[in-house]
Amino acid sequence: MVFVSFRALRAQNSNSTAPTMEPSAAELNNVYEGDTLTIKCTSNTDLQFFTALDEPSEQSLAIMEVGRSDWSYMRGIRKTASVGDNGWYGCANTGVKVNTTKKPSMEPAGKILKLTEGDTLTIKCSSNQEMKFYSDLHHPEKATKSREMATAVGGGEFTHTLEKKKVVPEDSGHYGCVNKDIENEQSMMTESESAVFEGAHTRTLEKKSPEPAITNKIIM
Repeated sequence: MVFVSFRALRAQNSNSTAPTMEPSAAELNNVYEGDTLTIKCTSNTDLQFFTALDEPSEQSLAIMEVGRSDWSYMRGIRKTASVGDNGWYGCANTGVKVNTTKKPSMEPAGKILKLTEGDTLTIKCSSNQEMKFYSDLHHPEKATKSREMATAVGGGEFTHTLEKKKVVPEDSGHYGCVNKDIENEQSMMTESESAVFEGAHTRTLEKKSPEPAITNKIIM
């Protein structure tokens, strides 16, 4: 099991400093199932602790730790790591707007899907938020009609599926999915005044994590 931490963030236009986070990302890469996972954040002002897990319903029991001295504040988490603890961990000073959304993962993975006329096109996207599909087709006016189905999965996960039966050459083009509240379909950036965590997705013990992907190209 590998954990990757976010950058700690501070509030804009304030005298507070960015929280420090221990252990480092490199040290978190050596945490495996059964190990004790301990993450501690400190700052000169009160702070918040954030997690965004792949399967939150299967996470292990966590002990939250809070401390304060004359000059610093501390918040932390301690648990015995399990497969359900894969995900993002981070902290930010109180008052910082934090975005913990994940880019949708897409199945089938890959940049190019090769289909022949008459095949069925099925694209499934998963995220921790509701999503929408978009497309940029070569000849949309002659493209096959699509059917979409959205479902909510346990643990705060969502899936969105697009299906086209009996595709034609005019269905060639780019297909993608994006979280529903994102206006720019090619970006995960939030409003300029928002603070966004920087980090990478973790890999899991039992299966390879899907690579984040928001577009596929269909060539016929």
